[in-house]
Amino acid sequence: MSIEDIIFQRIDYDLNEAKFESNLTDDPQVFQTIQLLDRLFNGKYKIRKSNEQILYKSLQWELVFFMSKLNDYKMYGGNDPKDIIISSLHISKEFLGFKYWIIKDSGMYDEFKDFMIWNKIV
Repeated sequence: MSIEDIIFQRIDYDLNEAKFESNLTDDPQVFQTIQLLDRLFNGKYKIRKSNEQILYKSLQWELVFFMSKLNDYKMYGGNDPKDIIISSLHISKEFLGFKYWIIKDSGMYDEFKDFMIWNKIV
């Protein structure tokens, strides 16, 4: 099982933070990974340090763009938004775990699962 299936990675725009959850928090490795991700994306303190804020803003911008392309594809179809979505899922791109969960939550997993290979042996 891949980490993207074990740890749910979402962004809460109302609270302005990344959220990481799992049903396996009794596993020490899963719990520590969640803590590390939370510190990385949300900072250790209430007020984020500037580099943490930059990372979070990059995450936020990328996910809004990604969701807009998914929405365009759902509403209108076409190759342009689909090609952008596929390109955004390439292993060289950032925030893939979040994109994975956006696709899963959108009900479009079956359509894009073949392009989500970043944590699989090819």
